[in-house]
Amino acid sequence: MNIFSILIAFFVTTILLLVFLKTSLSNLALDKPNARSLHVNHVPRIGGLALVLGVIVAWIFGELGYDWVLLTLALMSVSLVDDLRGLSVRWRLLAQMAVSACLMWFYLPNLAWWLVPVAL
Repeated sequence: MNIFSILIAFFVTTILLLVFLKTSLSNLALDKPNARSLHVNHVPRIGGLALVLGVIVAWIFGELGYDWVLLTLALMSVSLVDDLRGLSVRWRLLAQMAVSACLMWFYLPNLAWWLVPVAL
């Protein structure tokens, strides 16, 4: 990744964070504690969305493979749905394992089959 891609990721992330926090989207930006939470005060929750989108834009301009972008979007979507509506641990873990398996399938095709559970 070159300096141009890093700067694109930085500026896109910064702009998106400002948009999320300074517009009507700000009510989505704070996580209110509930029974599953480990915190007692409101904490930011969609900063990760801005970060992932900034990195995706940098990847696109950096001409990296689109399979990384699609898998990152899949993980981001699961996390966003979990933040906004709540997802059971079972479905979230299943989605994360599926994306991990796809990454292994594409990038580690010669991995011994018995190492797959260890890697996941």
